[in-house]
Amino acid sequence: MSAAVNYAVIGLPQSEPANALHHAVSGLVSGGFIARFAGLLAHQRKSAAAARKPGSDADSGR
Repeated sequence: MSAAVNYAVIGLPQSEPANALHHAVSGLVSGGFIARFAGLLAHQRKSAAAARKPGSDADSGR
């Protein structure tokens, strides 16, 4: 996926080192996005679990 974004945004580089650098940068950006998204999901799950009170109907399955 990052290769498609790389070629769409930056274009086809003229040399192999430039191509490797573009792939490295787009991989870091993509990886950073996925890491932040996973962190956000984990935070929302923790917040939702902490908001539930023990012994409520939500915990007992009723």
